[in-house]
Amino acid sequence: MNAITQAIVNNSTLEITSIKITDATKTSFLMSLVCQVANTGPIGATMTPMTLSMSGNAGCFGTLNLPEIKTSSAGTTITVAEQRIEIVDMDAFVAFNKSIMNDSSLTLHLTNGSSTIKALFLSAKITYAKDVHLTGMSGPLTTMLSTTISPAGTFTNTMQVQNPSPLEIDLGTLKQELRNAKGERIAVQRGKLYLGRGET
Repeated sequence: MNAITQAIVNNSTLEITSIKITDATKTSFLMSLVCQVANTGPIGATMTPMTLSMSGNAGCFGTLNLPEIKTSSAGTTITVAEQRIEIVDMDAFVAFNKSIMNDSSLTLHLTNGSSTIKALFLSAKITYAKDVHLTGMSGPLTTMLSTTISPAGTFTNTMQVQNPSPLEIDLGTLKQELRNAKGERIAVQRGKLYLGRGET
């Protein structure tokens, strides 16, 4: 039973359709996500709650608690409520966020899960590990829409950002340099930036 159930888990798929990262501090951040689970076999089952390690290309940066999951042959939507993630490796977390922002694709490694699956009055212990492939922000593409100059000589820029990824992130206060065609810095702007999915 354990070997058969483990094989089904290994062959199942996990697609993350939404990730939200907010309220990042020097030691933690808030995270919520929505996932689609498929290929879990013809029989519905229940997977007990478990804790997963989250890693990017630079290593593990935190752990995520998954709730109880009830699967079905038609697929299952999992909503993971907002929870505070303690950062175990800041360099790994920074590298993951850099990959989100700059790369066209990236992989989130979910590992070290331990759970029990119950179906048809039987139960089996399994280990859980998935490599989740994500679309990155590729930059993201930013367009200047307008510039307003105040009587005091300061100015306000309105910009539009295209985010093709399922990830949205609160960057807090962002410092941005404006440079001319020669690469010379002509101004520095500061402002709060929240990158939602799609167009911001």
